[in-house]
Amino acid sequence: WLAAQPETLEREGFLLVHGSPRDPIWEYVTSTPVARAAMAAMEAHSGLHGHTHLPIAYIEDDGRLETMSPGSGSELTFDGRRVLLNPGSVGQPRDGIPTSGWMLLDTDAGTATWRRTAYDISDVQAAMTRLGLPERLVARLAYGL
Repeated sequence: WLAAQPETLEREGFLLVHGSPRDPIWEYVTSTPVARAAMAAMEAHSGLHGHTHLPIAYIEDDGRLETMSPGSGSELTFDGRRVLLNPGSVGQPRDGIPTSGWMLLDTDAGTATWRRTAYDISDVQAAMTRLGLPERLVARLAYGL
């Protein structure tokens, strides 16, 4: 099923990718230079990406690229500026916070709001163990790393 899905989608002026606009599957956007190159490759006005499991926003403003590391409740108003946003991770976060990270994107208002939601980590770990998933992935849920 997953292999049959497109590598990119575009919705309401946003390119949606797992990795980056340059390499939709595998590239990690982990720095301002990589984000700048990824945004240069993006035909859509703005984009959403994942892969790093880290909540972050890159905001293009008058030729400069600003970086925002949002916490729960952080809101970004992008006012027509180009952005490349990562909501974080519902599973396997990498920012040291074990709760699920997600983002509410309001394209009409031009805002993104990052949120964190607690869940029963031990239940998920038990299910992962029953499925035979790697112990390192099971364990890291408790630490968010």
